Amino acid sequence: MDFLCQTLILVSIGVLVLTKSNITLANWNPLFIGLTLVYMIFARAVAVVPLSLILNIGRKVKINWRYQIVLIFCSVKGIVPLLLASGIPSTRHGLMLNTTFIMVMMTNFFIGLGTGPLVRLLKVGQTDEQEQ
Repeated sequence: MDFLCQTLILVSIGVLVLTKSNITLANWNPLFIGLTLVYMIFARAVAVVPLSLILNIGRKVKINWRYQIVLIFCSVKGIVPLLLASGIPSTRHGLMLNTTFIMVMMTNFFIGLGTGPLVRLLKVGQTDEQEQ
């Protein structure tokens, strides 16, 4: 239900984002969008792994590598990044807004649909007895 609600909200905002002034070739750059996706996943890994190591100090139940992968995979998705991008004054405002919109839609759609299979594949939340 959450996935559906977020998708509906983002589609309605997409209608607002995809105005005539934003649908110019100058405001769409596939290389920039692809690099943004790669950097977003890399930045998430750089944040999750060291923080997990720090948080594991002194904990009885550690954050294992499986949970860390799920945390990295489930990157920022939602309306907050889009609202933040819409408030940044820039000469390339259309490019930033469109790229952020694509990133949010991709993370909501592809990552949202892929989280369940990833959790099952990594057997997150299962005890050692359940894994065997």
